[in-house]
Order: sequence, then structure tokens, then C-alpha cells
Amino acid sequence: MSEWRQRRDLLLSAKGVGNVLAYTLMSELPEVGKLNRKEIAALVGIARMNRDSGSFQG
Repeated sequence: MSEWRQRRDLLLSAKGVGNVLAYTLMSELPEVGKLNRKEIAALVGIARMNRDSGSFQG
């Protein structure tokens, strides 16, 4: 079985994931399955990041 088919089947096994979402994730984020969840969150832009600079913290 090809690597892409295995990824698609894994994504489709998650509740609420259909063909459209599975293929969108595979095309937009080919890193899925190769990076851990923190790395994927940072890549997508939903990871919390500190905005500390000098004496400013927030």
C-alpha cells in the first residue's frame, strides 16, 4: 500500500474527518505524520508563543 493511501486511511479513521478534510490536510500539510503535535501546531500557527522582549512580558 502506498504511503499516501496509508496517511489517508489514518486521517479517515478519526471521527469527523471525511474525504475533503483528509485530502486538504494531505495537500496543505504533507508534514503530518512526520512531525510531532507541537511542531505541527507551530507550523499551522496555533501554538502559544511567548512575546517577551526586554522588560516586556506578555
